[in-house]
Amino acid sequence: MHRQAKHAFRKTARIPSLGAKSLPQKYFVSPDIFAKEQPEIFAKRWLLFGHQSQIPNAGDYVAQEVNGESLIVIRDKTGDINGFFNVCRHRGTRLKEDACGHASAIQCPYHAWTYGLDGRLVGAPHMDDVPGFDKADYSLHRVNLGVWEGFIFVNLTENPMPLEKWFAPLMGKFSHWNSSILQPAKRIEYDVRANWKLMFENYSECYHCPGVHPQLQRVSPYDSAENDLREGPFLGGFMKINPGKSLTMSGNHERKRVRRLRRQDRESSTGFLLFDFPEHASQSASRIRDGASTLAPVTGANTDCVRLAISSGRVQSIRFQTR
Repeated sequence: MHRQAKHAFRKTARIPSLGAKSLPQKYFVSPDIFAKEQPEIFAKRWLLFGHQSQIPNAGDYVAQEVNGESLIVIRDKTGDINGFFNVCRHRGTRLKEDACGHASAIQCPYHAWTYGLDGRLVGAPHMDDVPGFDKADYSLHRVNLGVWEGFIFVNLTENPMPLEKWFAPLMGKFSHWNSSILQPAKRIEYDVRANWKLMFENYSECYHCPGVHPQLQRVSPYDSAENDLREGPFLGGFMKINPGKSLTMSGNHERKRVRRLRRQDRESSTGFLLFDFPEHASQSASRIRDGASTLAPVTGANTDCVRLAISSGRVQSIRFQTR
């Protein structure tokens, strides 16, 4: 049982980051910097892979690429969730091509080496006659994996900080939301032609909301944002929702609420960014914004416009607003 830490909320105008500026232009447009970010940021941090509801039964798996590495996440017969590099130990063949599926075992399509759901090599045709060969030496390579509130995270480094320690500031904070038992209803993917840091910055402020998201303003005032949890690789907080309203297509509250929610949760929208930037980028994340899916197409288009303009040599760092 996790103890829920108490955190003081602060209005965005009172956060201790006055004088913080946006990153210089090169961090949004330089191919060299983007290339350096891959090994220095994405290859070393805990990254979201999926949700445990995607693999409810033994043998269910999801395969996808993370920072250039193809990974398999699969549930074994004991109910544990395992993560492996999607590479056969024999000749390096990719084991699973489908994005998801079910398998009683993991078998290589090339030479039929077969692995259990726990990654152990259980079958290797004609290898028993090879001197010194031991199947125990050829289990699948594991990837570091952890589960937080039902969400599956992976880390490509050999000895990362344990997920429990990395997520310590959030432990127990959202347990009453029951996110571990939620089931996905719909998934929408947006291909935004912009640097990832522009998306982070856009999500972290609602200064743009009155003009870009007028429908949100009628439901959740942009200046009601409050920040929370200033420690750890997180930035987040909430925006108040007007009585009787909700972040739905209609803007109205039309369905049953998730049980065990506190009154504060029922009257606000909460959003958190998970990040672990190098020191030079630590001030780039600053404010909290809405997260309704109806706003995403507009947000994507708006970020595209920023992407097109930020390539101009006239773009300079500027101080962040207090809202």
